[in-house]
Amino acid sequence: MYKILVVDNTPDFLRTLSGLLTDAGHTVHPAASDGEAWTAVEQDSFDFAFIDVRLHEEGEDDESGLSLAMAFRALMPQMHVILLTRYVRAKQVLRAVRYYGVDHFIDKADNDWQNQVFQAIRKVQEAYKRITVCQVPRAEPNQYNISAIRNLVRDAFTAKELRRFCQDRPVFRPVLTRFGADFSLEDMIDVLLEYCQSRMLFFELLSEIQDWNPRQYERYHYQLYGSEVLSRGTIEPQPLSSDILRGQLRLGKLGDTTRLSLSLAADRAPVVRTRGRNV
Repeated sequence: MYKILVVDNTPDFLRTLSGLLTDAGHTVHPAASDGEAWTAVEQDSFDFAFIDVRLHEEGEDDESGLSLAMAFRALMPQMHVILLTRYVRAKQVLRAVRYYGVDHFIDKADNDWQNQVFQAIRKVQEAYKRITVCQVPRAEPNQYNISAIRNLVRDAFTAKELRRFCQDRPVFRPVLTRFGADFSLEDMIDVLLEYCQSRMLFFELLSEIQDWNPRQYERYHYQLYGSEVLSRGTIEPQPLSSDILRGQLRLGKLGDTTRLSLSLAADRAPVVRTRGRNV
């Protein structure tokens, strides 16, 4: 069962969809606005987010939900995003699914939309099972780039998620006793990396991060190891053009922090080949 965020400014639909997912055994957090949605993700992590395209009722030009969805995908790539819309053929929705990492969309005007909800979850599950990501190579202790691993951990986790990650994995559970109650994410990363270095656990750490957050792992894969290690893999360390993500900044009314985060995400993302495709 999943933790799911539902964002829709129509009370009846928000209540109905939240109840449907709750009855199916999922843990659901309803949000009636993009502001409530941001508050929710600051306090917790989610596996899925169902987001209505039009949250501000500004007519056909309202793409506030789309902007929120794209920001979530850029900043929290481990969360799957499914759009809710009555305009399934709208160019911005199709563009979001094709280019911006939105996983699926639901046609709210379809009488069968409730079945679409569960079909979308199943399709996302099946799609991610088929993804072949870069293999984590084994390397000698001196062949790891500790600075790149630090950046990966920083981008793959919040402080709360890193505690949960270590708690759920026996090999890293002893680290929890070294985390102070007031430790920041940077403090926790220092402790975790020191622990892994002293016990030569970087292979285990990177393997678990790849499973936890494959998109972030793929972004950093070519930076994590020395060239002699990468020569055994299939990664192509080419920069990804930031034009696509920068273009999406013009689609909605994003705040300065979100705009900066999206730009940075575009600038540092590599092209990764999986089964002959660029992703």
